[in-house]
Amino acid sequence: MASSMLCTQCGTVAVSRPVTPGSGWITFILLWFFIVPGLIYWIWRHSSTYEVCSHCGSKNLVPTTTPFAQAMIATQPQVAASALTEEQGRKDTRVGAVILVGIIAILVILGKLTSCGSP
Repeated sequence: MASSMLCTQCGTVAVSRPVTPGSGWITFILLWFFIVPGLIYWIWRHSSTYEVCSHCGSKNLVPTTTPFAQAMIATQPQVAASALTEEQGRKDTRVGAVILVGIIAILVILGKLTSCGSP
């Protein structure tokens, strides 16, 4: 699971999102008509992927485990609220995943039980 990052631009604590530079359409056209330049462009695009803030799109991210981020979370109320919201969202996601796995397990068990009774 990806770790939370602090955006020094907007003060949001959230999981970053990856950005791939260039255009998917250009990649498709180059691969369709010109295979070698298309492969070069595709390799460049995917080797140049970088992480940005999921809220504002800034590249100015630091891990929340760094002393700088810990100081910002401790001293700035809006950053602390953002960190608390992010942590609550992660807990909700974990609970939802556990519930989903439980429902799937119950459905599989019920399917096995009903198939055992049929000839």
